[in-house]
Formats: sequence, C-alpha cells, structure tokens
Amino acid sequence: MVIEQLLNVPKDFLTLTDVGIRLDAPNDNRNSLEWHQDSSYYRQNDSGINGIVVWSPLIQNISKKMGPLEFLKKSHKIGTLMTLKNKSKNKLSSRKISINENKIKKYLKNIEFYKINQGDVLLMNLDMIHRSGKNFSNKFRITLLARYHNSKSNDFNPGVNLYKYDNKKINKKIHGF
Repeated sequence: MVIEQLLNVPKDFLTLTDVGIRLDAPNDNRNSLEWHQDSSYYRQNDSGINGIVVWSPLIQNISKKMGPLEFLKKSHKIGTLMTLKNKSKNKLSSRKISINENKIKKYLKNIEFYKINQGDVLLMNLDMIHRSGKNFSNKFRITLLARYHNSKSNDFNPGVNLYKYDNKKINKKIHGF
C-alpha cells in the first residue's frame, strides 16, 4: 500500500479520519480556504510529517476552470505552523486557519496545481501549504477527502477526533466540558 510506504509504517498502525465528500458550488467562495496546512486542523499527530491527505475527484475531471487545489512546492519542509482559527460570523462558512503570507513569502513564487482526472488520487503531507482553487465553471466540484495518520509514532494523539458543537449545553452533555 502506498500510504504504508509514505508514512513508513505497517498498515495495522494506520488510522483514517475525517473522510468526507466536499461539494464546491460554482462561483461560491464561502468555503474556499486561503493558504493553510491540514496539520492545523487535524491534530491526530503533532507533526504533519506523520499524516497524509487524500484528495480525489469523484464524478468529473478537475480542470483549471473547476479550481484544482493549489499548493506551494516544497512548503511541507517548513513543518507544522501553529496558526489560529479565524471564527466566521456566518454559520454557512468554514472556519478558517489561514497562514500569514509573510511567513511563506519565499514559497509563493512556486504556486503549483494539477489538473486531476476522475479516479486519480492526490496524496500530500499534512504540512503541505495549499489552498482551495476557485470554481469558475458552471458545475459543482465534487471531491473525496480523507486523512491517514501514523498511530505508531510517539506524537500520535488518540481521541483527538471529538466533534465540538456550537451549543455549549450539548458539548457539556456529550463530552462533559
């Protein structure tokens, strides 16, 4: 398995989290994310080097017009940056953890993207700095997302995957805090 080789761990020590299907409507940027690392959102490992992001188009080829992921070449070498969440006032928008562009100036010269076809899979380190492409087509961009984590590494954080509710009463009832 490719993930085993990339993370250098036997398959019995891989965990898979945050599997989801993302729907990006045409010309709708409410859930577009600026430059970020998935390691800021998904803390199952303290170091992004111990995780892999899986991104794959489900029903169509992703052309430049549909807005493929854009990423900064070799930016994963920076390591995990500790960035703060920006709370959205709009409940229909994603919470955003954007990286200040001053921290990544030297990488901004090397913005890359791949046109990805249905059935292709993009794998990247959790520390890779990337952002959502803008969907200027007249179709929904539908992609599969998931994250693999090395549970054998010393920086693995079991149980981090708690869903936190906006309603504090529900959080207290479900999680005790």
